[in-house]
Amino acid sequence: MKTKTRSLVTLMLLTWVYTSGQVINRAQNIQPLVEGDSPKYGTDIIVHDDATQDQRNAQIGVAPNGWLFACYSLETGGFQIAKSIDHGLTWSVSSVTHPGTICESLGLSVCGNDESDIRLFIAASSVIIPGRASVSIMVYTFDASMIQLGESQLHSMNDAAYHDVAIASDFPFPSSGASPYSIGVVFTTDSSPADTAIFMVSGDGGTTFSTRKVLGISWGKYGQVALAPGRSLDSPNGIYFVAIEEPTTGLLGKIWETHNQASFNSDFTFMVSMDDAAGLSNLCKNPSIACQHNNISNGIKGLSVAILFERFVNAGNYNIAGTSNKSPLGGGFWTRLDVTGNTKYNLQPDISFDPQSNKFLATYFDSTSQQLNYVNKSQELTDPSSWEIIKTGYNDQSNLTAPCPRVLMNPVKQKAFHIWNGVRPGGNGMAVFKPEYSPTGIPGNPDNSSEFVRRVFPDPARDIIYFELADAGNAGIRVSILDAAGKLVYDRVSGHEKGTRIISVLLTSLPGGIYQYVIRQKDQIGKGSFIISK
Repeated sequence: MKTKTRSLVTLMLLTWVYTSGQVINRAQNIQPLVEGDSPKYGTDIIVHDDATQDQRNAQIGVAPNGWLFACYSLETGGFQIAKSIDHGLTWSVSSVTHPGTICESLGLSVCGNDESDIRLFIAASSVIIPGRASVSIMVYTFDASMIQLGESQLHSMNDAAYHDVAIASDFPFPSSGASPYSIGVVFTTDSSPADTAIFMVSGDGGTTFSTRKVLGISWGKYGQVALAPGRSLDSPNGIYFVAIEEPTTGLLGKIWETHNQASFNSDFTFMVSMDDAAGLSNLCKNPSIACQHNNISNGIKGLSVAILFERFVNAGNYNIAGTSNKSPLGGGFWTRLDVTGNTKYNLQPDISFDPQSNKFLATYFDSTSQQLNYVNKSQELTDPSSWEIIKTGYNDQSNLTAPCPRVLMNPVKQKAFHIWNGVRPGGNGMAVFKPEYSPTGIPGNPDNSSEFVRRVFPDPARDIIYFELADAGNAGIRVSILDAAGKLVYDRVSGHEKGTRIISVLLTSLPGGIYQYVIRQKDQIGKGSFIISK
């Protein structure tokens, strides 16, 4: 099975070049991870159980209504999309898209709130189309029914290739000037005489990609890339942060960071070496990046950013290290941020940000123990060498080579979920899903315990929101609204006559963000979430 990450076999063969005395392990004082309260993990769920397929590059995204979307490429060509409306319990799949093309790597971004406006944006690199000499970077657009709506060719080359591609969106907190949101794509070329890192962005929800920025040129090699949008109350313009790998040998490399200077489509800053900032010069590979993305302030009125990467320690040992910055736009310094400090082969970190809990979520592969681990940390990034361990070994299958795990938060369940590349007997790959919760629900309104709440509109809302109730009795109806931190911000009781009723709530005093609602009348209850966009 091909993967975008080098195999463990290659890594181990190359470790003979180094000795343990050549590198100082600066993480020796980090305490071992100790698992906290175990969440409710069930058994591994194969997204599409087809033993004839060699599935690779598994990616996943989620909409505010809790619908999950996954995609993966196929060794035989093309890619496939999967969808779950019951929080991952069951999946439906599309037909293979563009079966004659070869996609070396994929990225997925899910935007929109419900079935009517959900859009999937899938970026593919090194797309080889039969009968053509060129390779391309493509972005494909799909609706909630997994029907393709369009495609954009962002870049193409003859007699060359691409190392990697990443895609991200500033939905549901769009940057100033973007309508309805922006879509950013970053990729690295494998070309002569020099590799390049290029960023392109659409300010009109993926219709056109009119902005193109060359981030850097390497006379050596570029490798993997990572991309994340950043926004806070104090940085409302919204910008994109990029991490770029520049390998120096088969084992070692540098990590560069750059970001927009003023807005989502502005010029980028000069690239800064993250491995140097962490005191780990030339020892780092395989970056992942996440940014604060909400409408609140962090503790110093900045914008919290975290980058994780593999850190070479000595022969046979990689750990997960990183950097963080709480004021990158205000001249803040990048400081060391470590996840693991034990002597194991820890690889393939992935980090994301949850705007409801205001936490960074991270997962990685402990190849020595054949475990996938999940940890998190608040957006304030205090105590940089201590993460809260949520679950060690959330995977059932232990036959892993390069799983490249991913972690995101389900906004309805307020629990995390994961996807990774599993391996079947015989070597074919398979996309494997696992949530931190029991994956059950009611399609379309999955967190309601009844049909009490029929509809919530508009969503996103601005100054007012309406709750349409089904057959409300004469008893008082209580409407409670909580913010992303779980604080009660609205709580009212009103009486209504029997029959379908619509309750309105003024939102003018509430800032933009994601909110939870709870509506009760006697033994009837409706729960869910909505977005305020200001």
